[in-house]
Amino acid sequence: MSREPIYRGKICEKDLVVFERVTRDMNPEDAGICHRRGGRFFVSVRPGLPPRKRLEVIIHEILHAADWTKDEEWVEETGIGIAFALFAIGYRADD
Repeated sequence: MSREPIYRGKICEKDLVVFERVTRDMNPEDAGICHRRGGRFFVSVRPGLPPRKRLEVIIHEILHAADWTKDEEWVEETGIGIAFALFAIGYRADD
């Protein structure tokens, strides 16, 4: 498994780094996690997720980075909705 990020950029003017990996902070049931460290956001997504679930988790964790103040229910519902819409219009990771 690569230690290189799958994405490095900005979200809402904040530095964001996304990895596909399991971290020691993730519980066995966690599909992803977002950490804030000194103004930067680090997202880790569990490898091997099915494509739609992977997209959903990436969106979910990036939403946390975009607005750390949003509650978990909002992030969950919004992430699922965005992933569903993208899949419905034909988005696939290999596009």
